[in-house]
Amino acid sequence: IHSSVGLVTAAAAVRNCGGQRALAVRLLIAFVGGVIGVPVSMRSFITFALEAYERGISAAELHQQLQPAEFLQTGGLVPTVPRPEVQQEVNQALFGRWLSMVYMAAAQMNAVFPAAADKPGWAWYGGEDEVQANAMADFVAKTLARLQAEAAEAAGAVDADKPHEDWLAARIKSTPDGAAQLQQVSNELQQEYQEHGTLRGKEVPTMVRVPDPELEATSSAVLVWRQQVELVQGVYMYMQALQTVA
Repeated sequence: IHSSVGLVTAAAAVRNCGGQRALAVRLLIAFVGGVIGVPVSMRSFITFALEAYERGISAAELHQQLQPAEFLQTGGLVPTVPRPEVQQEVNQALFGRWLSMVYMAAAQMNAVFPAAADKPGWAWYGGEDEVQANAMADFVAKTLARLQAEAAEAAGAVDADKPHEDWLAARIKSTPDGAAQLQQVSNELQQEYQEHGTLRGKEVPTMVRVPDPELEATSSAVLVWRQQVELVQGVYMYMQALQTVA
């Protein structure tokens, strides 16, 4: 990737705010690889997005760091009508949905977003409309509920009425250096997940199963749906691993 062409442009570089531009570009590069089916790229996208989340950078702030033309340069990642303007719109919206998906999953698992009080709507990337945002939040909630139910069933104990403690906030308050320790563990988990696809040495199981392999290979809708489930699953597994040390 060159500095004057490709994903990083000189014109956009001046819009960098506290490293937000660099992080947005890393997310875009990981997004491209993730959509075309590279596992390490999807894991990188999740870890980069969680890094931004922990820093209190809203999804919209990250999305705004990228120029529309940069989404066109990624090419047609999902088969659509082969017109540049359509490819750009699809890529841009899909990137935003991926980003918001990670943010919503982390939020619904009680991870604290540091700037929540100052940035209303921080989990939504800013595109499309409120109906789509609500639909995505519902999708994330149902996917997390399924993952939690499967985990509880595997453990042999299901207690749906038990309240969920905000474990992340409790851990930070528990010791004077709790925040620093938690950040160190978080960084270690992110690196392990990104590089090896494991969390605390354990493989991340695959939840999505498509009965007809040819359907996934030929259907853009099935591909998009499967990858969105995998994004939520990745956040879930990461948070579960972090919770064991909280």
